[in-house]
Amino acid sequence: MTEKEKQQKHKQVESEKFAKRFTTNLKDEISNMETKQTSKVTGTIIKTAIATTQQIDAERQYPSNTSRETHVHADKRKDFIEEETSNTTTAPPRGNPLDLQVTCGNDSDPYLNLESELHGNKQANTDFNKLLKEPSDSTVSAMVIRIKSEKHTDRTINSMAKKTKNQENPVCLTVLKWNNNTTVDKAGVRTVILQQGNTTYDTAE
Repeated sequence: MTEKEKQQKHKQVESEKFAKRFTTNLKDEISNMETKQTSKVTGTIIKTAIATTQQIDAERQYPSNTSRETHVHADKRKDFIEEETSNTTTAPPRGNPLDLQVTCGNDSDPYLNLESELHGNKQANTDFNKLLKEPSDSTVSAMVIRIKSEKHTDRTINSMAKKTKNQENPVCLTVLKWNNNTTVDKAGVRTVILQQGNTTYDTAE
């Protein structure tokens, strides 16, 4: 196995791990949120993504003198992140401004690149394209979108998958199935992994 193949295998394994845990954690977080406000839900998504990364990082083996601090580069909500998360430092985005980049300990490359867009398909497509254009130095790339009708879920996933046709690295797509005029605690959460135009992993299965 070449070094490149090893890196891609590692990213696939870590992406599946993140997808599974993030989906479970986000379900737990929103289960008691009786709100229709997308801004509050976006905050919860960001907080949950950071916590999931920290949870995974806590299982890694480090030399005893290695920093376990989490470094967060955020396009927005820096004050919220500092207030709502522990053992983190925040800084402006690096390069292309993503909603969130999370780096663990002494690592030079981010573990997680994340975009979240809950308002509409047009902006979600724009943000997904931005995520795909980001250099592939992160271990996990993730996007969170909102679907307001169950029947549109598979169609939207297939549409997003086509955008990854030339992507060698996996991309996690979390779909928040949140109908209009309902509180988010009624929403469903499903994460798929998209790669080279295909779905390679699905938490619904």
